[in-house]
Amino acid sequence: MEIVNQHIEKVIRQYIRQLVETNAAAKIIHTLLDQVGVGLRPSIDHLSIRTLDVQERALEFEALGFRFDVNLGVIERDSWWGKVYRKPGFPPIYIDQAFAGSRGTGSPIPDWVNQFTDAGLHHMAIVVEDIEVAAERFASHGISFDGSISGMPGDPFRQLYSAPEIVDGTPHTVIELVERRWGYTGFVSPLAGTL
Repeated sequence: MEIVNQHIEKVIRQYIRQLVETNAAAKIIHTLLDQVGVGLRPSIDHLSIRTLDVQERALEFEALGFRFDVNLGVIERDSWWGKVYRKPGFPPIYIDQAFAGSRGTGSPIPDWVNQFTDAGLHHMAIVVEDIEVAAERFASHGISFDGSISGMPGDPFRQLYSAPEIVDGTPHTVIELVERRWGYTGFVSPLAGTL
């Protein structure tokens, strides 16, 4: 079992390393957490992958022992949907795709995958105790954030995304700050509007 977990950890670390090498906000967060001795890995809330086929893309993680979170079920938004895969001791993997047909119209996911592939992460979420304080402190180190915090103070789940890393004129990867409370395991604030 230890050999299997070491292999899984190596796979997860490779995805994280790839994102940190290509995303300025991820580099800053990684450096700051290393400086205080925490490190990046224990601060990761989840990893996210965009794809054209969730079931097919999930095969890699299922082979590593991750399982679809049946309690959460399928997470649906206007033009896209996703599934969360979990394995105890490892960050959850959130995999999403556009809906087929007209419902998927307007989703940026197909164009994003066609340009960047689904071989790497779209984003990495960092769990923080107080999202306003974390955003302010990270901003003082040069991280910009897009939009506003979803969810209200005291909600069980709140989130904020960094400004995207731009590659060839296209938004590529982002960092998400996540504030969780009371064992909430979802990925969208139950009291917030849309992302």
